[in-house]
Amino acid sequence: TAGCPISRRYAADAADLPVEQRKYRAIVTALGTTKRGCGCLVAREWSIGMEPEAVNSLRAAMDEKEAHAIATGSQGIESRTIFVRAAWRSDTEQACLRRALGRTAEEPGKSFHQFGVAIDIEDWEPRYADLDRRILRSHGWCRTYPREGWHYEYRPLLEQWGFGARCID
Repeated sequence: TAGCPISRRYAADAADLPVEQRKYRAIVTALGTTKRGCGCLVAREWSIGMEPEAVNSLRAAMDEKEAHAIATGSQGIESRTIFVRAAWRSDTEQACLRRALGRTAEEPGKSFHQFGVAIDIEDWEPRYADLDRRILRSHGWCRTYPREGWHYEYRPLLEQWGFGARCID
């Protein structure tokens, strides 16, 4: 959920880094599901396992948000960074999520997170007049599940692979 203390902790840790490194490190693949017997929590730089084209696009989106914050005088790390809560997942992580969440998580081998073209963002609620969503869309990212406002997939690669119809916006 938005405001997850796990990913906020990593965001706080990254706040001490130089600005040019912050937006690429304030990222974690995290899902606190220990109540359901599975802890699917792996901290990593978000770009690990991602398709290079998707990485470049997301970095450009992050740069745009930072430039917007500078131009408007916005303060604070949240106004400057698109936080990615989840990106690439291993088979083990996806299996863990499936066990923990049931059918709301894809089976291992079927998740676009595993293909390196899906992200879940932290601040998906329209806190900043939907700025993250607008920036991501302008850089080729689309939502694919109506009830998951946090989940985005990289449209150009989806289209190249014949899955462009997954995009709902």
